[in-house]
Amino acid sequence: MVDLVSPRLSGIASNRPKSMVKKTSIGLNSAKELDFEMCIRDLSFHLQYFWKTIDPAQYIHGRHIDAISEHLQAVSEGHIKKLVINIPPRFSKSTIVSVMWPTWCWLKNPQDKFLTASYVQTLATRDAVRSRRLMQTPLYKQLLDYYYETRLPDERPWKFVGDQNQKTRYENNRNGYRITTATRSALTGEGGDKIIMDDPHNVQDGESAIVRQGTLDWWDESMSTRLNSQMTGSFVVIMQRVHEEDLTGHVLAQNHGYDHLCLPNEYEGKSSSVTKLDFQDWRSEEGELLSEKRMDRTATEDLKKRLGKYAAAGQLQQRPAPRDGGFFKVENFKFMDGIPKSRIIDTVRYWDKAGTEDDGAFSAGVLMHALDDGSFLIANVERGQWSTGTRRSRMKLTAELDDLDYKYVKSNVTIWTEQEPGSGGKESAENTVKDLAGHVIKIDRVTGDKEKRAEPFSIQLENANIFLLKGKDWVGAYVDELQGFPNGKFKDQADATSGAFNKLTGNKKKAGTW
Repeated sequence: MVDLVSPRLSGIASNRPKSMVKKTSIGLNSAKELDFEMCIRDLSFHLQYFWKTIDPAQYIHGRHIDAISEHLQAVSEGHIKKLVINIPPRFSKSTIVSVMWPTWCWLKNPQDKFLTASYVQTLATRDAVRSRRLMQTPLYKQLLDYYYETRLPDERPWKFVGDQNQKTRYENNRNGYRITTATRSALTGEGGDKIIMDDPHNVQDGESAIVRQGTLDWWDESMSTRLNSQMTGSFVVIMQRVHEEDLTGHVLAQNHGYDHLCLPNEYEGKSSSVTKLDFQDWRSEEGELLSEKRMDRTATEDLKKRLGKYAAAGQLQQRPAPRDGGFFKVENFKFMDGIPKSRIIDTVRYWDKAGTEDDGAFSAGVLMHALDDGSFLIANVERGQWSTGTRRSRMKLTAELDDLDYKYVKSNVTIWTEQEPGSGGKESAENTVKDLAGHVIKIDRVTGDKEKRAEPFSIQLENANIFLLKGKDWVGAYVDELQGFPNGKFKDQADATSGAFNKLTGNKKKAGTW
């Protein structure tokens, strides 16, 4: 008798020596029957076996396929209810999750109702069509016949319903269906037992903060409410990371019980996955690739150059911010024990105020000194989620304390406040000038993107020419934010820093100011 061994150890059954193909304890008489049995039991094997029916390219196996398949099977069996999978592009993620998994589910549970989505309707429809095409092949029908003959001999295999067999919606005669949609589309009351979100963000064209927030709002207000049963239904989100506040970051931050399978292209010394299967990355050497056969070292380095370090950190490593500090080389900060007032030649306090009032956003004011040896010292950061009234009071108090602290240095503290676009921004800046009457206060009407304005400061930091004060309680949050820039959730301290630096150095052209 032959034990049914996992294809991860044995390879596809039909490739085994003929001497191994004997009648087993479950009544298998041929290699095809053994293959069918393995297809039913193992999603990874099912994918390998049916690959040729949907893709003419040669199948390339990898352990990431086994890992994803194991977690999807756990979803099918009810062990996992909510699953997020992060993996680089071109690793067959859509084929595994959006094409093969529904066909595997319908073998045993044709009553499953799928609601599948992507950032654009054409992609969601494409994968639904590929699934349907596979299930209409003679080989799949043979597998289906085998399943019913061996498990349900008194029942007939399910069939597609002719009047509901379209690209964007099809059904079977066991009340199962598949519906496709796109992010930010109206769902008009439709729901599902299994909801698949495959690539919620448009990585190729890039997304503005407004579009990205629209996707998150659509998920919270529409898609997340569409399970037919909150008790037995399941969510599967699969994507490459694009931003700290992308859908992965959003659902994980909500602590709603998502399992997280994270598969970076290059191993970083530990696994970031947290799942009920207690998954641990199989790699042991830092830098080891996810699959040499799919993306070798040369291809990896080429793609990293083309993507840039920010996009590569997200899309390849599943970290929205680069591990080495990204835009700002924060490891190059140096520290001083105190403020050398005799060496100060100029001082700026630059305020980046929250764009809207009372919305929980941060305002930040960075105090920076230019020193006599050409270096710069960040002496203080005031930051808070303040209401408009509290912020105005805090800015007044800070201005008074700055003037007292630096009364006897060579130059006064010049205060700058950034003016946001629009009439509201203008009015807010003008009110700040009125509030700080008696102090040196100026308005900065900024243009251009944040990264360009931050570039002069980043160059000085890269050359270890920036100091912080040792032991101050604001330092930790400040460095953390700069480390995540520009993909981090908040940018107020970074914006205030680049503003202060550009005013101290007169870098108006590079800073994009008037």
